[in-house]
Amino acid sequence: MSDVSQGAAGGVSSDGLAFQTRRRSTGAMLACLLAATLVMGAGWGIRGSFGHSRGAMMPGVMLGLVLAACAGRPDWWRRGPIIGLLAGIGWAFGGAASYGKLIGYTFEPQFSTSLYGYTALLVVGALYGGVGCGLLGLAITQSRSFLERALWPITILYGSWMLLSWSGVTEWSLELFAKDPERPEETAWLFDTLWICALASLLLGGLMLAVPRWRPVAALVVCMAAGWWLAMAMIPGAIGFRINPSRNDSWAGVLGIQLGLIAYL
Repeated sequence: MSDVSQGAAGGVSSDGLAFQTRRRSTGAMLACLLAATLVMGAGWGIRGSFGHSRGAMMPGVMLGLVLAACAGRPDWWRRGPIIGLLAGIGWAFGGAASYGKLIGYTFEPQFSTSLYGYTALLVVGALYGGVGCGLLGLAITQSRSFLERALWPITILYGSWMLLSWSGVTEWSLELFAKDPERPEETAWLFDTLWICALASLLLGGLMLAVPRWRPVAALVVCMAAGWWLAMAMIPGAIGFRINPSRNDSWAGVLGIQLGLIAYL
């Protein structure tokens, strides 16, 4: 009996290699879904011990790896490390958004306050998943040559962020918009945000456009960094819409990153 008649499916991966897999049973697909859910939940438990982006990248990496392992596709297995890397980076962006006060709102006895807390958490959570799944999708669908060309731009960007941190510039950028002790509930729209990293990414991305080999990846960097600035400047900046006063409103920047990613695609 042929493979096709037995329920085999095949195709050509984004690496240009042929693959053949069998259609998964409903039970197998549900098992994969359960595995991804449990691993993501466990990762979020670990995230609770490591705040901000460092902690948020952990469930992203774990989810990417379990999806690659459960896919049943050799081409996904070969891409396992890059799938985990980009999923981790994607969820790390969401880690910049503050949501501690939003959780507190959900415990309030007033229905309107509790509803606001849950609605705002839905927005922040959707942004976590939106950017994370977007970069996870790039890891799966983009060609091997694109991913290889992304290595140096990613290294340069991360190196620049580390240099800003080690030199004290990042700390200076955060203190520049510190709270006023006399008016702690009124904070600037760039308060406690990594605006200096977004600015560095925009400038470096623009410079990398001059390198033909890096141009596709640099265009993605520019779109995401420009999206961060536009969303931050318009939503909490110009309009003054803030869901998390007096904490940071980095959620707006993450929304801009998501829109920039969509624009690029």
